[in-house]
Amino acid sequence: MAKKQENVLIDGQVSIWEIDKTIKKGNDKPVIKLENKEIKIDNIDQTKIIAKYKTYENLNRIIGYVGGALGIEIKYKDRFETIYVNKKGEEEFVINKKSSVLPWDKIIYFREDLKINNIQKEKIKKIKGQALKRPGDENIIFNQGNKVISVIENGWILEYDNIKIVELEKYKKINVNSINQDFKKTLKLGNIVETEYKDEIIQGKVVHIYNNGYTCNIIEGNRYIPIPICGIRQVIA
Repeated sequence: MAKKQENVLIDGQVSIWEIDKTIKKGNDKPVIKLENKEIKIDNIDQTKIIAKYKTYENLNRIIGYVGGALGIEIKYKDRFETIYVNKKGEEEFVINKKSSVLPWDKIIYFREDLKINNIQKEKIKKIKGQALKRPGDENIIFNQGNKVISVIENGWILEYDNIKIVELEKYKKINVNSINQDFKKTLKLGNIVETEYKDEIIQGKVVHIYNNGYTCNIIEGNRYIPIPICGIRQVIA
């Protein structure tokens, strides 16, 4: 059975509740070590459960956790909510945050792909190897043989020893410079964009683009906010 919410050690990482783990922190680089852990998530019939939640208009993602439970991620205008559904299909609890995903979790469903943010882009510049990302997953991983490095949404760098990456075939190589160039080419005045500002997810209208296309100003309500182009999550319209 899943542990209570107050035992969560990594912000947003719902699925680690199913795993025996040792976490060490230092230099913003927590290390998670797994030893001889067989990873299975397909041990229950999830068809009916998934079909039920797919009828939700604001369903954002469905995550298949390592122990067979599901995370039903709901997106509201200014926040996320995750419903934890156990192996029996019972809703155990709800947390008021997005469900981050670990390398052994499956992305069963996602409404839209998640973009990497400015913090992650700065972090991955310092890591050797090829950055990889799968659709619907905000994390970036580096597969280094018996060690996997993951840069999660808040910028933490996690290291996993001796694990199996599920859905490895879905991961694609990413290039930070090309992502920035794509936004520079496509972003226009008047676009409605989504970004994160002071721990809020906000949407605003682009009213000024400058700094050779790397920075823009948006209006959200009564606020006039400068943001880097690479900090834009997505263009809404």
